[in-house]
Amino acid sequence: MVLKEKLKTIKMGNDSAAGYLTKITNVRDELTAVGEDIPPTELVRIAVNGLPRSWMNFANGVCVRETLPTWERIWDDCIQTEIKKVSLGQPSQLSRIRM
Repeated sequence: MVLKEKLKTIKMGNDSAAGYLTKITNVRDELTAVGEDIPPTELVRIAVNGLPRSWMNFANGVCVRETLPTWERIWDDCIQTEIKKVSLGQPSQLSRIRM
């Protein structure tokens, strides 16, 4: 039960997209090791809910889709969005890490 709560409270904060999603994946793996499976759609919801305000457009875009993306797709989309933010000079966690 503690791991489930930990999973639901993970936030992106100052992490890169990959770092953030890796945290979620690691807790999911810990839960799987103790026999608790988390559906991929739940992981996507958790990831979207933990995004900062600067990712609001991305989060809204995910939420309005007819079906939620797969866990693998959300990884790809987050990484691409972060790269685009950096190339446009928008604040992102990745640009803070590089400084």
